[in-house]
Amino acid sequence: LTVTVNEVSISGITVKTQPKLSYFKGEALNLAGGELEVSYNNGTSRTVAMTDAGVTASGYNKNTIGTQTVTIRYGGKSTTLTVTVNEVSVSGISVKTQPTKVRYFKGEALNLTGGELSVSYNNGTSRTVAMTDVGVTAFNYDTFYTARPQTVMIRYGGKYTSLTVTVNKVSVSGINVKTQP
Repeated sequence: LTVTVNEVSISGITVKTQPKLSYFKGEALNLAGGELEVSYNNGTSRTVAMTDAGVTASGYNKNTIGTQTVTIRYGGKSTTLTVTVNEVSVSGISVKTQPTKVRYFKGEALNLTGGELSVSYNNGTSRTVAMTDVGVTAFNYDTFYTARPQTVMIRYGGKYTSLTVTVNKVSVSGINVKTQP
């Protein structure tokens, strides 16, 4: 009687369950939740988590915007995933802190010192930006428009918000006689 024993080996791998496929610039590849279907030469198969030891990934660059092909390897076999890396952008802004000065006299320049914006991003993060920072612009301020509030538009990251200021007329508040005739 001759018995032939064939070694069981991996014949191929395929993606059974996809992990996260959409990322923001700077975000690390996350294979959690992803699963591979591992097929063997004896006709059997099993599921392996993409986070298991022995599973490797290559071809991902967290700083390259666009579609990327990630190669997943296990047991000498490989398969691919297509992931997308998106640019982080401003999704909205609002006035967090009013500028120190919101009342002006006719002819006085707009001063946004002390003002802060709350900036939200499409990746779910947010931060505070001073209204005097580079990239913050203000418009619709008219130093000669007096007697009632004005809406000043603030722009940052392609988004807009507004704040209200008032420009008052310059008037004489009193007269002092310095010398007598």
